[in-house]
Amino acid sequence: MTNVLMGELPDGTTGFRLEEQLLGVAQFSQFSDGTTALKVAKPGFEVSTATNSQLVFNSNQDIFKIVGTGTGVAPTVTTGADGTNTYSGFATNTYPHGLGFTPAIIAYYLQSANSYVLMPYSEVVSASAPQGGIISSIYRTTVDSNNVYIFHYVVTYSPGIGSGTYPGASVKYYLLQETAN
Repeated sequence: MTNVLMGELPDGTTGFRLEEQLLGVAQFSQFSDGTTALKVAKPGFEVSTATNSQLVFNSNQDIFKIVGTGTGVAPTVTTGADGTNTYSGFATNTYPHGLGFTPAIIAYYLQSANSYVLMPYSEVVSASAPQGGIISSIYRTTVDSNNVYIFHYVVTYSPGIGSGTYPGASVKYYLLQETAN
């Protein structure tokens, strides 16, 4: 049975409380520690006495709100000789976000049809050139107050590989803003 209480609560405070079988599961009020907050307890815990680890949500804790999302492409890179048996190249794609402040960013590289990998992402593969070698691709994202930047850098190590063109990849990103305190 679910009860909704408004006004004076069982602990003597004034607020709003949602109870499930007489156990407080959510409450907006002033708590015994003197803070005013909205708290939601994990199943089986009393919200008015729950510790932070027993809460699903506490409005007094720092949290991040997703303020933007987007998809972009890590650009294709063509490598060129840089004086030894190493070839390298890089490229950056820029995507405006229009927020007017610098958010935090979490980005994922699309590795296969249903598999995302957290960025920065780096992959190293052995080349099939006659002399062998290594191909290293690095993907990362950065953000400022205007744009999201998706960066792709490639380095190859072997006289047998030479210059080449390396495709980019799809990237999914989330822009975050701290919302408490």
